[in-house]
Amino acid sequence: MKQVIEIEKPSALRIAWDEAKDYPVIVHRDWTAKRTRSRSATERRRSETLKHHPLYWDAKKRGDYIAAQEVVDDLISNDALFRIADKIGDKQPLIVSPSLTKNDPTNVIPTSFAHSIAYELDVQVCRDIYQRDKAHRTGRGGFYRLAFSPEFYGQVIEGQDYIIVDDVATMGGTLAAMRSFIESNGGNVLCMSVLADSNMKSRTGQASLSRDFNLNAAADDIKLVEQKHGKRLDQFFRRHNGYGLDSLTAREIDFVHFFEREHHIERAILEEKRAAYAQKPDKRANDNIPHPPQITQRTSAL
Repeated sequence: MKQVIEIEKPSALRIAWDEAKDYPVIVHRDWTAKRTRSRSATERRRSETLKHHPLYWDAKKRGDYIAAQEVVDDLISNDALFRIADKIGDKQPLIVSPSLTKNDPTNVIPTSFAHSIAYELDVQVCRDIYQRDKAHRTGRGGFYRLAFSPEFYGQVIEGQDYIIVDDVATMGGTLAAMRSFIESNGGNVLCMSVLADSNMKSRTGQASLSRDFNLNAAADDIKLVEQKHGKRLDQFFRRHNGYGLDSLTAREIDFVHFFEREHHIERAILEEKRAAYAQKPDKRANDNIPHPPQITQRTSAL
């Protein structure tokens, strides 16, 4: 008999990646397109991207469900749907999106995206997991994203398969945080999907037959960061974020590996935290600043 585990307070933690599996992110479209010499060619390519869709910002900032559905209908990819179907096989996963807060939905594209995928693949949408508050990650740099991880709360069905969907992937922190919430409470994430990837190779003019990527960092890449920065950086993340390098995404690992000195990374993350904590308390409450993890579980049989 399946059990529902209700998390009464949001979790600020991530968990380490399961080394026995990969976490593929299936991508439907480009975020944007590189400018070319031909204006008409540039406009044609950009018309097929999320950033340049004429209704994107209405859906993103104003919570316009009609605009969001039109954006999704125009950009959802049949090829990507087939790849998701391959991951599903004969399972019956729930489609879950991380954008909704329980009281104040604004960016409704992930919700429309989740319902469209569920409709096309004949599965159900999960309506029991919520993002704690607005993450305010749009336009933020890498250090802010490393400093603050989105928090989730709600109900996870033990033993249930899930597919996480979102509108845009950047460093993958939101997807990683939601995957951690689900799997640390008894669920299983089959794969993830995003309408657009803001880190696409096409942004630098490099073509790719497949837009998909693995979210989890490879063990060898984590070792390279440890060799470069020692154990100090892992200890820093555990002390200030509640999780170590083994919970970072592949793109987050690439980001910290780029810097030569670990103290530069630590100082930049702490500056982001100090700036956020210096805000007024009522504004802080909406900026998704992590609280010390206090998780209470109540288990009940279905």
